Amino acid sequence: MKNIKFNNSYIVNKKVNLVKKEYLISSKQKIENKKVKWGSCSSMINRFNISLKILKKRNYRNWLDIGSGTGKFFLLADKINFKTDYRVGVEMSKNLLKYSKKKIYKFKTQFVNSDIMQLKDNKKYELVTLIGVLQNCGYQPDFFLKKIIQKVKNKGILFLTSKNINWKKFKEKKIFPEKNHSWFDIKDIEFCLKKQKVKVLKKGGFIPNKNRIVKINCAHSFFILAKKNI
Repeated sequence: MKNIKFNNSYIVNKKVNLVKKEYLISSKQKIENKKVKWGSCSSMINRFNISLKILKKRNYRNWLDIGSGTGKFFLLADKINFKTDYRVGVEMSKNLLKYSKKKIYKFKTQFVNSDIMQLKDNKKYELVTLIGVLQNCGYQPDFFLKKIIQKVKNKGILFLTSKNINWKKFKEKKIFPEKNHSWFDIKDIEFCLKKQKVKVLKKGGFIPNKNRIVKINCAHSFFILAKKNI
């Protein structure tokens, strides 16, 4: 695949080693949401709950969560009995991986300490999730997404959330995008997915601190639910 230009997005060309250093520092924080650089505990939990609300309408035998952080997503899935035969969390921070392994999970759960781009296994999954990772992944977004899509089984589901450059408040010039990570025009991501034969089933904006799904231009974050069709 040729390099796809994200012409309408704000892309931060940050190397993965710098991202690792950031999480090495944040992982030493005492408060869980600070470990993974989420703004608040409620916004972190609501982000995961909104995702599960969308995903629970389908059944999945296996699940790969990329950038699994503290394992909180899996714990919240356990709470609503979001059952899979097995699930895997990939996390490049050793400190976050150790923290997530200390928790007790209801369903079979494995954690792997790896950068997803360096993961050598050939396993594919019915569900692959990417929650708040794309904007600070340390790679060009098109090549990163290509690797992620390779981990999705044919007819499997990809669910991702990221930052929205088209939030209407940015046009008011009173609030500006944080420059430490990328902000995406959702159409750029849709185009990238389409090139990889991944069809968008549902998309929208969401406001984590209010636990609400809204129109895309009404939120600083968006989600995409997509299906791989090869």
